[in-house]
Amino acid sequence: MRMRVLSPIFSFLVWLFAFAVGVALLVGGFYTRLLSDRVPEFLYEYGVQRSFQIGSGLVGGVLVLMVVLRVAFILSRGERTERTISFASSLGEINVSLDTIEAFLARGGSALPEVERLAVHLTPLEDRKSVRVQVAASVYHGRNIRELCEGISRYIADATRSVLGIEEIGDINVSVKKVIGEPSAGPER
Repeated sequence: MRMRVLSPIFSFLVWLFAFAVGVALLVGGFYTRLLSDRVPEFLYEYGVQRSFQIGSGLVGGVLVLMVVLRVAFILSRGERTERTISFASSLGEINVSLDTIEAFLARGGSALPEVERLAVHLTPLEDRKSVRVQVAASVYHGRNIRELCEGISRYIADATRSVLGIEEIGDINVSVKKVIGEPSAGPER
């Protein structure tokens, strides 16, 4: 576990160091061109100063380019990843988009008479074969909220099992975010 945490940090530090060295070499090559009138004469005779300018510029440019390409690769890879849950079948692996299942569960849950709206969020567990469910509900006033949330949990569990075909579902957490409708008027004074 500790190595998994250190590896991305170490990788980030290496790439940051490469970027800093590349920028320093680019700036150093440019800076020596600005100060060329102050460079001792013997360096011109051997071409050391000119070689340093070209070499540092090339190495610095390559390092900066490598870091920029690495960052672009990481960002583009992050955009393409989709939350899925996977199943093995006799013909291969089956991947199901969790966004699709969330939309299905939200539409079906909103059809319950006591529910105005459900927002469902599925999180795949580490085995990628089961899910944890977070539900935010807007409900109508008039029914015991505890019983209503238990009913929503049962609906989510049954629908998730029937749609995904899995028996193991992690926690189903239901949060009532809004109660719609006025409570009955209290006794008159």
